[in-house]
Amino acid sequence: MDSSHVVPDSPPPQYTPYSNALSDSRTIPGSASATAEVSEDTTAPSFLTRSLDPDWIDIEMMGYWLRKCDLEHGEQCRRPFGIDISGFGRANLLIDVQRKCLTVAKPEHRYACFSYVWGGSSTLKTGKDNLDSLMEDNSLRIRLKEISRKIRDAIDLVDQLGIPYFWVDALCIIQDDSESKHDQIQAMAGIYANAYVTIIAGNGWDANHGLRGIQGVTEQRHLSTFLKNDFRENLQPHDSIWYSRGWTFQEMIFSPRMIMFQYQLAVWECNKESLNESSLSKFHAPLKVPLDVMSISPWHSRIKVTNWPDVKQYVALAGEYTERKLTYGNDAENAINSLLSVMSCSFTGGFISGLPEMFFEEALLWQPAEPMQRRQSSNPVQTSSPSWSWIG
Repeated sequence: MDSSHVVPDSPPPQYTPYSNALSDSRTIPGSASATAEVSEDTTAPSFLTRSLDPDWIDIEMMGYWLRKCDLEHGEQCRRPFGIDISGFGRANLLIDVQRKCLTVAKPEHRYACFSYVWGGSSTLKTGKDNLDSLMEDNSLRIRLKEISRKIRDAIDLVDQLGIPYFWVDALCIIQDDSESKHDQIQAMAGIYANAYVTIIAGNGWDANHGLRGIQGVTEQRHLSTFLKNDFRENLQPHDSIWYSRGWTFQEMIFSPRMIMFQYQLAVWECNKESLNESSLSKFHAPLKVPLDVMSISPWHSRIKVTNWPDVKQYVALAGEYTERKLTYGNDAENAINSLLSVMSCSFTGGFISGLPEMFFEEALLWQPAEPMQRRQSSNPVQTSSPSWSWIG
């Protein structure tokens, strides 16, 4: 949702882009059809006999990751925190990938979520004035040039994976409706936890930094020989800008299944395993490692909501969040409120500006682990949070 400049990506090579699937509905060879059904055939097809393509990510392999998790892991990868999270809100709007427009979300809709760094880039946003028009068939194709590159690429990837609906904040939250926007921010737990998969754009300062290596959609990724042959050294993603941002923190935690685009490589992670593009190919040494060795989310399978409050877990989550950056300091509480709402199942009375009410006096004695600086509010008459709260 926001951005901070850390280390710039190398500039992409000059290229002639393929027609974007939002404007060109060609079928990509080997791509999945747009259906919500899951095949029970997990026989790994032709990608097992192919070497790693330095230019294009294997979409067939991504589909296999999803089917394999569906059939082998079941509820273990559909129910984060060990509880039913459906009561913590759901999406109001989704993008209908086939009709290329917004639609009212229904509980039975299978959708993918998008987690990315929004930054200062200009992109089409849904507002009260354009909501009706964006719900008309092909409205997103007509306004293609107004949609940021990263969002366009993600929509087309979801289309190739055969997932019929897509959620992204810029288009699926009515940005100038304060009541609706507040409700959707509070519902982030349900939105991300109930997604079929979350697509993560790990690199780029803003929403105009596109994905790489999706044939028929983006430019080639130009995977170097070094990256091809040494995945173990290069799939340590935690220095990415995505990990530095405040809004992406709870998106990472709530997402039970993720596909991450990082340093031009594709990585899969669910609650049970972590895979990458070389994990299954017979041409490369298998690299299927425990989640604690190489993981998109260091919190996967670790967070549990029980009847008794886990203070150690709460302190660890708060400590990591305070290291995250926000463009607008007064967003700090909004960007973690949904996580605190879920944790309120264990902490009687919930939280007051991030401090648990059930032992509020003791929580006021919090101390920073190292010197820190208060977040700056974008509104001079509105502080980012009370002076006694670690959130600020």
